[in-house]
Amino acid sequence: MPQQVTVAVENNFTKGLITEATALNFPENAATDADNCDFSIIGGVERRLGIDYEDNYVYRAASRSENAIATYVWSDAGGTGGTQLEVTQIGSTL
Repeated sequence: MPQQVTVAVENNFTKGLITEATALNFPENAATDADNCDFSIIGGVERRLGIDYEDNYVYRAASRSENAIATYVWSDAGGTGGTQLEVTQIGSTL
C-alpha cells in the first residue's frame, strides 16, 4: 500500500501575542492576532468563554449623554481565584 502524504501543522505560541514587530524581526512562536484567547505558560491556546448574566439580572437603561462613565475590573472577587467582575458606573448608576 503506498504511503499517503499528510500535512502536519504545529502551533506553538509560547511567546504569546506580539503586536509591535515587523516581518523582518518577528519572533518565532508568537501570534500576530488573537481575539478572545487565553495563552498558557506552556504555549497552549484556549478560546475564552462568553459572559453570562446572573440569575437575578434586571435590565436597566441608562442615559450616557452628559454622564461620566467609569469601569473597573475586580479580579479575585470574593476571595475566589477564578472570579472576575466588571463594574461600570454611568453617572450615579452602577
